[in-house]
Amino acid sequence: MSNLRIVLALLVAGTLPLSAPAQDPTQNPSLSPPPPAAEPPTEAELTLDEAMEKLRALEKVQATIRQDVEMLGQNFSVEGQFSQEGRYRFSLDLQVVGLPQARGRMRQVSDGKVLWDVSQILDQTYYYQLGLTELLARIEGEPFEVFHRNYFIQQKLGLTGPHWLLDGLRQSVKFDRRLEGEWEGRPVWIVRGNWKDTNALGIGPMAQAPAYIPTVVEVQVDKETGWPYQVLLLGKKRAIVRGGGTPRVDPATGRPAGAVLADEEPPSRFLLTYSDVDFDPDFGPGEFAFRVPDTDRDRVQDRTPDLMAQLDQMARLIEAQKLQDASAAGSAGSILDEVIEVPTPDADPAAPPATLPPSGN
Repeated sequence: MSNLRIVLALLVAGTLPLSAPAQDPTQNPSLSPPPPAAEPPTEAELTLDEAMEKLRALEKVQATIRQDVEMLGQNFSVEGQFSQEGRYRFSLDLQVVGLPQARGRMRQVSDGKVLWDVSQILDQTYYYQLGLTELLARIEGEPFEVFHRNYFIQQKLGLTGPHWLLDGLRQSVKFDRRLEGEWEGRPVWIVRGNWKDTNALGIGPMAQAPAYIPTVVEVQVDKETGWPYQVLLLGKKRAIVRGGGTPRVDPATGRPAGAVLADEEPPSRFLLTYSDVDFDPDFGPGEFAFRVPDTDRDRVQDRTPDLMAQLDQMARLIEAQKLQDASAAGSAGSILDEVIEVPTPDADPAAPPATLPPSGN
């Protein structure tokens, strides 16, 4: 696959920073929410938590989106519009610009009942339909907890938007720095951090991330509204090492000894910007409506049954884990509740008296 196809595939797959990956509970053997953090949240993380609460309370909003991408030798931009009214009524329309030889577009439209996800990669268009009413009713019930709901809504339903963007970053990035700044005359908080778990990015714990995978994150959020005006993701520069013939190892350091080229592997850079933010827009009657062209109706894929089956399977695993935990706790409790009687030994006639006899002197 060419670099261009890889980049466009990443765009429509949502791996560019319009959303951020969260931990998959199905990969956790216990299917339980993660334990409380050993360390209290940092000042920067508390700032993001407060921003998410403000975004969740928004009644409606509209903004222009621009994402400048430098990745795998390609430089291009993604531009579009985001509109939202309530939590699950929204419209997102993005198009690739700056690549004359290719077309790429991603659309998400939800009226709160049905979500349409439409992706165009070069000359191929894909239509996916999701029954939100049915899926949300299932995930909001037992035995699912907030941890499972957030993961499913963000990653399985693929919902995008400022709130889900910050939620994914909050779970995936360790934010440990907070600065004050200004964005077009508005006071903002600037929070910075690094990816927590490189395994979630497909990298081993001891491996160095390739330069095209962003690992450094910076977010600028409005102090008053919590709106994320800008999100910056950066890869780290990495030298390209090549050795001729049999690989050699430096005996002093144990590191590969090869010719380090003057050119370093260019790091990726994703800059997402929200502008023209309007917190009181006037939406037309068709703002959150979508209709598949008649010629493409046979190409629609309804993912609702598949996702419902995944939820049923997840629920069974959660219930089984709860029974196992309860059984283990009950067994431990019954052992601790038993009274262990220690018999009192009979007096030994040969044992010395408790007190010494008086001295004969």
